[in-house]
Parts: sequence; structure tokens; C-alpha cells
Amino acid sequence: MRRLRGLARKVVSRFEKPLYSNGILSLSRLTPPDFLGIGAMKSGTTWLYENLRCHPDAYLPDRKELYYFSHAFYDGRLRHYFGKFEPGHDKVKGELTPGYATLPEDRIRFIRQIMPNVKLIFIARDPVYRSWSEAYMNLVVKPGKQLSDINDDEFIRYLTTGDCPRRSDYVNILDTWSSVFPSSQLFLGTLDEIEQSPDQLLTRLFRFLGLSIEVDLSCFPANSVVRPRYEANRMVYGGKISDGTVSSHSLMPERVKILLRETYAPQIEELTRSYDLRTEGWR
Repeated sequence: MRRLRGLARKVVSRFEKPLYSNGILSLSRLTPPDFLGIGAMKSGTTWLYENLRCHPDAYLPDRKELYYFSHAFYDGRLRHYFGKFEPGHDKVKGELTPGYATLPEDRIRFIRQIMPNVKLIFIARDPVYRSWSEAYMNLVVKPGKQLSDINDDEFIRYLTTGDCPRRSDYVNILDTWSSVFPSSQLFLGTLDEIEQSPDQLLTRLFRFLGLSIEVDLSCFPANSVVRPRYEANRMVYGGKISDGTVSSHSLMPERVKILLRETYAPQIEELTRSYDLRTEGWR
């Protein structure tokens, strides 16, 4: 019976989306988000989520990442997704799912059709360290292993195949989203700004979202290091459990670092030319 109900939901969901995107079903009684945080993964979106939740005029669901537009969750009803934002109907509301960064173009076009005015937030990180952070998390931290358990070839295989390099391909990500949405609806920031000038980044973001900047930022965790729960609870460095205050960057094997620097150097140059991103410290 459960499988039948699940199949029925998929069928209804598949048929309802074109009805909404073509205006046959009305969106007027639904509560869409005003903004989406689309990435990048391992680039400070947990920090961003916690700070936005502190703004009195903003609303974000209790669950940071809803994943609705990602492949595994796309079979859900659109009205159920929009229902997540109904408690904040009178506020600036949204969600942050870094996995949205690599959505296919047809999925992005559907988002534009049903939410033409939605604002997009993309926080970038030096792709060398973003990639390494993801690899370290998935190969060492989550499995509860020691760094010495993973050889360089295993790291390189993870870093150069599958989804990891796609998540660090910011040029392709931004080109794809910008081909569908106007640049005026896209906010670009960097992890460097979060680390070096968090108050200025938040003020800039509040203006972009239409939130008041007349707030006491001392009440926000702007100067805090905010990590996902699983990462904060167990960071493994050379076999020792750390509280997360030690960066994993220092543990990157030199062979891996050289490979990643050579891989992403052309992309960093292209980002500097094409997008207003602060990439000075990435070279």
C-alpha cells in the first residue's frame, strides 16, 4: 500500500508541474520562497543559514536543506514544498540547498517559470579547498577513518571523477544559472568575505533580499565558525579528534594540492574576468 501511495504521488507530481508552469493551475494561493541559496557546497551555507534565521524579518524552515528541486525529492507535490514557507508568509522567506548549484538547465527553467522573481544566493570558495574539504569529509570524517587510512590516489580519484569536480566548476554553474535568470537576481559572495568581513557581507545580502539593515549584528553569530552537526561533532586530524578549530587544509598532500591548483587556475582567471567575485586569495 505504501508503494502504491508513493507511485500515486509521483504520477500526480509529474503531471502537476507542467500545469503550474504553463499557468493552467494557479500559483496565487501558494507561498513560494523569496530566495534560494544554491551553493556552493562546503562554502559557508550553514553559517549563512544560522545568520539569516536571526533576522527578525526573515523566515527559513527548521530544516536547512529541503532538496526539493534535486533529483531524489523532485517527485513531491509543489504545494507541499511551498507549504514549508507558509509560516513565514509575511516575511522574506527562503531555503538553502547547496546541491541546487548543479541542477540541469531544464530544472532551472522550471524554477524560473514558477518563481520568476526568486532571488538566488551563491557563496563560492577557493575551488581547491572546497574540493579538498568535500573529499576529506566524505572519505575521512563521515566514515570515521584516519587520514593515514586514505592514500593520495584515493583522494585524487574522488577529486577528479563523479560530482566533486562539477561542484567546483563555478564558471559552468554561474553560466548555466545566468542563462536563465537575470544577473540582478543573483547574489555572489565568497567564504573569504565570511571569514574576513562577515558584517559587511551580511549587510550587502540583507540589502539584496530587501531585509532591513537596521539590526544589531552583535546578536548574530556573524563571527562564529558554524559547522554542520556531524562535522562539528567529529573532526579527525591525523588520528586525533579535534573540536574543528584546526583547518584540514594543512593536511592536504602536496601532490593533491599541486594537481588541484593546476586544474582550477584557468577557471579562477575566468571567474575574475566574467563575474564580480573576490578571488584574490585563490591564486
